[in-house]
Amino acid sequence: MVKEGTELTEPLIHKSGSAAEKDSFKEDYQYIFVFPNHFSEDEAVIAPLNEKISISLCKEIFANTFKLSEEEGHSESLEMKLKQETSQHIPQRHAWISEMWRGFSKENQGEVEFRRFLNLIITCVLRVMQEDLKLDLKLFFSRDKDEIFCKIRASEHNFKVQADLMDYHLQLKRPESIPRSGYSLICPYGRFEKNKDEEKSGPVLQKKVIKDVESNYKKYGTDERQAKTGNGITMFKYKDKVRILLAMISSVIDIGELLDNDILINHFCIHNEEQLAFLRSNWGSFSMFWKPQPLQKVKNYFGEKIAMYFAWLGYYVAWLIAPAIIGLVTFIIQLIMDNLDDKDQKMNLAEISLLIFSLSLALGSTLLDQLWIRRQNQLSWMWGTTDIQEVEQQRPTYKGKYGTDPVTGRKKKISNKSIWEKIKRSISMSVVFICIGSAVVAVAAIMIYRDIYASYSWGPLSCAVINALQIRILNLIYRRVAKFFTEWENYEYDTQYNDALCIKLYLFQFVNSYASLIYLGFIKCYGDEDNSQCLDELSLQLEVIFVFNVICNFFELGAPYCSNAWRKRAEKRHLKAMHDSGHKGRKTMTSTEKQASLSEYETPLDDYMELIIDYGYVVMFSAAFPIVPLIALFVNIIEVRVDAYKLCYLMKRPYPTPANSIGEWESIVRTISVIGALTNTAIIIFTANIFDLTDFATKWGYFMVIEHVLLVFKFLISRQVPDIPNDVKKGLIWSNRISDEKIYGKSSDVDQQRVLRNLYFKNNPNAIRERSILDPEKIALTD
Repeated sequence: MVKEGTELTEPLIHKSGSAAEKDSFKEDYQYIFVFPNHFSEDEAVIAPLNEKISISLCKEIFANTFKLSEEEGHSESLEMKLKQETSQHIPQRHAWISEMWRGFSKENQGEVEFRRFLNLIITCVLRVMQEDLKLDLKLFFSRDKDEIFCKIRASEHNFKVQADLMDYHLQLKRPESIPRSGYSLICPYGRFEKNKDEEKSGPVLQKKVIKDVESNYKKYGTDERQAKTGNGITMFKYKDKVRILLAMISSVIDIGELLDNDILINHFCIHNEEQLAFLRSNWGSFSMFWKPQPLQKVKNYFGEKIAMYFAWLGYYVAWLIAPAIIGLVTFIIQLIMDNLDDKDQKMNLAEISLLIFSLSLALGSTLLDQLWIRRQNQLSWMWGTTDIQEVEQQRPTYKGKYGTDPVTGRKKKISNKSIWEKIKRSISMSVVFICIGSAVVAVAAIMIYRDIYASYSWGPLSCAVINALQIRILNLIYRRVAKFFTEWENYEYDTQYNDALCIKLYLFQFVNSYASLIYLGFIKCYGDEDNSQCLDELSLQLEVIFVFNVICNFFELGAPYCSNAWRKRAEKRHLKAMHDSGHKGRKTMTSTEKQASLSEYETPLDDYMELIIDYGYVVMFSAAFPIVPLIALFVNIIEVRVDAYKLCYLMKRPYPTPANSIGEWESIVRTISVIGALTNTAIIIFTANIFDLTDFATKWGYFMVIEHVLLVFKFLISRQVPDIPNDVKKGLIWSNRISDEKIYGKSSDVDQQRVLRNLYFKNNPNAIRERSILDPEKIALTD
């Protein structure tokens, strides 16, 4: 381990590889672990680490960290389990882990200082990464010596080994004489296979792989020229390296257990200054609002999941242009004519324009849904994630005991409390509905306030402002409640967790965000003789909400900025206290430390939620205020740059999660589209009353006819527009063929396959030897 005052030196570089590989490897670290500095002499740092912890808890943490099986109810000691497991797959690692624990448990009985246990477990973690996984580590103290940073990297050889083990998909080189167009526009992707002639032969029969298979994969470099030509020095982009590296570490170390017990206090991907500078100037700059997003570079830097979010956001912005123009024209006609509330049985121009706008919006939302699915499938084809089947790691906070999964045969945490977890989820949903009820009560209180002060000139505006504040405040409060209960439900995988959290958040935010608008648009007008007042109030409410959204967009930048500034200020105070007490520390922070002080970007879930709620305002209530799409267009143009700026300047580099769709948001967008057709139809018939109908039953008749026609057209559009473009269908088939040929030497021709694989048909020894001949004299009359 590292002791304070000891010089920390860089470990030796992996001996294999060319000079170019070694040169590029000098600072090619992929990931950072941050541990508490248990060697510190600073009282403020060491005080919490001096607290006592029971040896039984130490045993449990130690066993879980290194994924050692522990059968429930079995009293067998950890030492015995370790001895038994030394005869299994990796005896050398378990042998010295057993020795380390045995020595620690003999020296410490009952309770032990947490810092002593920290020394043991961090030592073992570092040793496993270096001796078992053959990773290169570089340790250094933070500026104020309260943390130990560990920079981690793997060699090209070790990346190849792990990629082969996990069947990782990489892009192949383009076959010669194949044009770059149509279905062959994108180079094919295939599972990575390492050159087998470099490995020792074993008793297990290997899959047939052609010799020098690695020459078929693209190679990348650090500069743009190498990246474009595919003649670089590595087969792995940074996002590939991080995924493979974490899979490598997670195979033997439970990172979640380290985080849960404050052994690992931070971990993150490392920013690349050159690539980040490009994104900052060409993507994360507000002056570049008019430029298309560099999605390919965003995908390479932040991963497909984040790139897919920005692709959807950009697609939504582009879609808004047509509704914004039609809505603006409609709004101008309404301003000029000002006769939506006339009682003439004939439709005037303002009413006709509103009808056209509402119908086009309803049908356009279906086109957005369907065309986005096509675009999404095209992107996943281009990014090589169409058939991705990522083996998800268990969530760090998932509760369970380590054992062997009978289905997969892998060691993992297993929970035997399935019934209790179902009860938990029922309780959580009950809390969700209670919170929804509280939001309805809050909206009702604001509407009562509106009615009391309706006669005052400032009444409606003040009520709109209060409602906008209420939406934001309750959303923030409920988000914490939803996260707490979703965590409590103990989901095993991030996908399950995010889906459950998404449902909870959207159910609440749907009611909280739209309840007042539904009241003003469809309920209040029945108590009002003058429906135009309801329309005016609904329009005012929408205006105020969008103004608040713009303001909150900039608060999105302010919150992490203030948080980062606060952490830097606290560290400066700590550094000053160290100097005053005679301890020395560096005056400047390294680039790694600066990145560690940034806020963490978990997932784009909150960004999606904000965007989908905004989409609901446009699709569901634009008939009441036709320039809502125009306002939404400006708001979301800003949103693109706000979110990009946040990622480029204020956040740690997130884990590059792969994705081939926007996930559960697809079904939510489709649902909002259907609801929007109903609400807009209701607004133009019941609230705006563009047909000047007086009989309630007649209004319902018009409503039923129009909404049914709209739903039929939406269905026809969804059926006529295929989900997958023809080039993508062909491209996927072509990609599979090329990867089979290049990697496994397979042929698409059946006869060639039989020859290559030495597969021939044989006569059935029990069959009748006489050959059948098509001769009427020799054909039997019966069987």
